Amino acid sequence: MTADQLRAQLSEAAVAWRLSTGWPPAPEVDKLVSAALARVRSDRGLGPNDDELSPFSEEDIVELTAKTMLTAQTDASKESWGWWATWVWVLSGIYFYSSSSTHSVLSMSALLFIVAGMFASALIFGALFQGLQRGAVLVISKTVPRRTFDQYRGAVGLVGWLLLAGQIVVTFCVARWVFLQFA
Repeated sequence: MTADQLRAQLSEAAVAWRLSTGWPPAPEVDKLVSAALARVRSDRGLGPNDDELSPFSEEDIVELTAKTMLTAQTDASKESWGWWATWVWVLSGIYFYSSSSTHSVLSMSALLFIVAGMFASALIFGALFQGLQRGAVLVISKTVPRRTFDQYRGAVGLVGWLLLAGQIVVTFCVARWVFLQFA
């Protein structure tokens, strides 16, 4: 199989993925197909000018496309992990200060808690849970390598929602601990 034949098959699979998920945007498909082809060459120790590739089954194409798309989709969700951590921290701070009889929401302590905590939570919890999601994508793609697009997407989606719930709980609990210790 030549690199051009593999590129054509990957493009078909990427378009099928896009039709089934609505992601990625059309202009991104070619870039992701190129990334998948580069991954194949890297995995097989081939140079950029090596044109002859060993044959690929349809299952190999599905697996390669799913891994590439899920990795790219996970990378695209980086900002959302920080966004969730920030808003959970802010809303937790407002709740803690407004429900406390000894503290006021309109105090320097509340301002410091919310502003400093926003940045710290986005950096710490956003990065931590985004890293956990990337790890989960790798584990899912390596443990059960022969899956369909919908199975990959479903497994990664479930893990993503569980991690989001975990991030909300952990961020709230840490915010509560910081409030009780330092406010």
